[in-house]
Amino acid sequence: MAEQWNHAPLLKLVSELAATWQTATKKVAGWYIDVGERLVRETVELQKRVTDWATDTSWIPLVEEQNTITDEFIERSTNVARRLWQMQIEKGREAAQIAEEEMTRLARGQA
Repeated sequence: MAEQWNHAPLLKLVSELAATWQTATKKVAGWYIDVGERLVRETVELQKRVTDWATDTSWIPLVEEQNTITDEFIERSTNVARRLWQMQIEKGREAAQIAEEEMTRLARGQA
């Protein structure tokens, strides 16, 4: 008679590892976006201080417009990155749920 193997402990381990990995990945991705935004904003602030010489020149409208465009670009880029990150998290949850259901179904079929 064939020996039956209980898949439940393995499924639980895989599920816990996946949850831990997903949590860590979400934190790293959020941190990466935040740090990137902060670095870019600090660089732009440095650029604004460097261009302070243009305050009393005819170049100031151009410099101010460049600063405005840069600020808008940073804002839009980080918003897009955060939205894509959220979409990936949602898709990851869906995929994890489907995989868990499939593994559970297979384990029950083997029992």
